[in-house]
Amino acid sequence: MFRATLLMLLLITCRYAYSQENAKDQLFGKWELNEYEVQGEFHQPTSEDNGDYLLLEKNMSFESKSEGKIDFGTWKFLKNKNTIILTDENKDSLKVVVVKKENNSLILWYDVKDLKEILFHYKK
Repeated sequence: MFRATLLMLLLITCRYAYSQENAKDQLFGKWELNEYEVQGEFHQPTSEDNGDYLLLEKNMSFESKSEGKIDFGTWKFLKNKNTIILTDENKDSLKVVVVKKENNSLILWYDVKDLKEILFHYKK
């Protein structure tokens, strides 16, 4: 009985750890801005935002393009909060909440005063 219980706990623990790591692995790649959502209304990127992207590398570096400006830095994933922390070359950090993640789509909410009402929809 003890061995069966121990084995079951080990399997559950491994599955939980795998699923958490898998959540981070699913974020790797280049995510291109597809549309914005503001209070349930969807909008296409403006000419300034056309071509914006977020590239999350396996080595935990990132590159992003926003309104023509390219930033570089590192990133980490806070599993328990489903949040990405982007830290740029100047050591400035940005909190980004993963609202929804599916195979080739990602919805992010940026914790920035001017962007709090906007959900950003990305495609791979």
